[in-house]
Amino acid sequence: MIKAVTLDLWGTLFDMTPALSDVRLELLASRVPMRSRSDLLRAYDRGWEAFLAGLAYGYGLTASTFLATVLDDLAVSLTPPQFKRLLVSWQESIVSSPPPLLEGVADVLAILRKQGFFVGLVSDTAISPGWAVRRALADMGLLSMFDWLTFSDEVGVTKRRAAGFLLTLNAFGVCPEEGVHVGDMCDTDIRGAKAVGMKAILVLENTHDRSGASEADAVIDQIADLPAALSEITGSPG
Repeated sequence: MIKAVTLDLWGTLFDMTPALSDVRLELLASRVPMRSRSDLLRAYDRGWEAFLAGLAYGYGLTASTFLATVLDDLAVSLTPPQFKRLLVSWQESIVSSPPPLLEGVADVLAILRKQGFFVGLVSDTAISPGWAVRRALADMGLLSMFDWLTFSDEVGVTKRRAAGFLLTLNAFGVCPEEGVHVGDMCDTDIRGAKAVGMKAILVLENTHDRSGASEADAVIDQIADLPAALSEITGSPG
């Protein structure tokens, strides 16, 4: 019997199409005026590649790691107060310039709660830490729709490792076989959830990546289709 549904954030609930990188580059340029725009962009891209490589090992790296990597690439040294101000402004950009929700997200969360599921969020973070995402969700009126939220920067590992999933399930008091995870990334959302014994649903809406479709228990074109997919998995009416 399925008792809990956990959801990914980026590409599953939030539309990843509008990039926050432009906002963060402007903030970086305002504090590092001695470097050209092309130098800043090149350092940002190289820092992002290095950051993703760390995430690929399953490490829950923090925004400060990314910022320090970019500044090191630029050979720029900031004072501790300057570093903190830039870091916080980067982190808070998700609050000041929130990404749009994918269509139907609020309705889907309301349906899950009405149907009696525990509802959790299991998210791999990058420059937007857990505390900033919570603020953004609160501003959208969605924070109260979740019973538990787990972020990689807080647990120290990504969804490539079991800890984030198991921590969330333990918060609900359910076993992996009683949980379904929903996400758009095959390597983390689908294989990560399946590795701990959960069912997994692949969402194609944002990334359109079908590479893990054969490993998922269900594949949906958009998040709005989730209630119907859950009904098929659980064998209960929608």
